[in-house]
Amino acid sequence: MSRYEEMLLKMEKIGEDERIALLNRNRGLCICPKCPTYYNCIKENLERLYCWTGKSLCGGDPAGCLCPTCPVAAPMGYSPTYYCTGGLERELRR
Repeated sequence: MSRYEEMLLKMEKIGEDERIALLNRNRGLCICPKCPTYYNCIKENLERLYCWTGKSLCGGDPAGCLCPTCPVAAPMGYSPTYYCTGGLERELRR
């Protein structure tokens, strides 16, 4: 079983409060806003954590990817890729 599959099983077993706390912690670790491809299209609610929340609402051309160095995506067993343009890990694995 891959790290990603282990993480999915773990997430199914934790409660909603724990899931929200984990999401908030990961938002703090997120490096999306530092990425050269980052799309800052919603000023009031900055997009981030594309590997958890899905691709950007803005779109655009990829200009480089920091996903392989991400402290959120890497430990989860996510494959390094452009989540901002490709979407969620589970969608990319289909």
